[in-house]
Formats: sequence, C-alpha cells, structure tokens
Amino acid sequence: EGFAVMAHVNGAPAIKAALMAGVDSVEHGYWPDRETADMLLQTGAVWTPTRAAVENLINTGKYRRGVLESVLDAQAQCLKYAYERGALIASGSDGGAQAVAQGDGALDEYRMLASLGIDPARGNERVAEVFRV
Repeated sequence: EGFAVMAHVNGAPAIKAALMAGVDSVEHGYWPDRETADMLLQTGAVWTPTRAAVENLINTGKYRRGVLESVLDAQAQCLKYAYERGALIASGSDGGAQAVAQGDGALDEYRMLASLGIDPARGNERVAEVFRV
C-alpha cells in the first residue's frame, strides 16, 4: 500500500524477524545483538530506541534499578555499534509512557542518545524518506 511500517518489538529474534519481514522502523529494540545492528544497516531500517521509557523509571523505585540499568546497557552497546557502522538512529521518546512526559520526554531522549555519542540528526534525509515526512 506504500505505507511505512513501524514494528514495536524487543529481543534479538523478534527484531530480526521484523527486519526480515521488511519493516521500515524498529521502535524500542531492547535486548538486541550485533547481528541485529548489522541487519538494520543492511535493510536501511530506522531504529528508534526510546531509552527514556526505561531510563526515566530508574529513580521511581517501582522497578529494580539493576534490571533497568542492564536493559539500558545492553541496548547502549548495540546502539553504539550500529551507529558507528552507519545505521539510522532516530530520537523518539515513547512520550506518554510511564515517567515519560510529553515534550520533555523528547528532550530526555535526545540527551540520552547524545550521551552515547549518537547524533539522531545524522541521516535526517533518509529518516524523513522512511517516515515519508
């Protein structure tokens, strides 16, 4: 139909399946692996990691800090790997999720990606093409 397809998916097997099915964008993408990152690059799909949806929960006391940090660390390693190889990373906060305020969540996400050395503005033309903006 010509529409961009976004997959809200987590876990390396599910992310890979979505990419093999031809999705244009992976939202969240927690628990990836390096093969996942390589597939992002091969397919040209955009990764919107929504780190704010996890990081903003760390100081709420609702979930174990160590678990949240391990989720973020695993994702960060793969994000850096993917970005260094040229994969497209977009900033999207999952605004409205628990502890992710509308508006501020987008700023949080951009800051979180920048702290990893990732500039989501890189490749904006391609990202806009994928999302048909």
